[in-house]
Amino acid sequence: MVESFRVGGAALRALAMDPLLPEPIVPAGERDALVAAMRGYDALGRASWSAFMARHGVAHRDTPVDSRAALHRGGLA
Repeated sequence: MVESFRVGGAALRALAMDPLLPEPIVPAGERDALVAAMRGYDALGRASWSAFMARHGVAHRDTPVDSRAALHRGGLA
């Protein structure tokens, strides 16, 4: 379970720090592949952690994959 934080965190840092440089410098296809892989990894991680938390009786809630949607609905402050 710890590895999901490490790998996911590294991918999130890469995406967050990506200056969105132009195509000749950073191929957009590679950036898009990282985003797609991270979304798939996120879905697997959420499923694993949800089951783990439920087994241990820890209250948890689902967070939208794209939390910007919650901002538009007034769900996040």
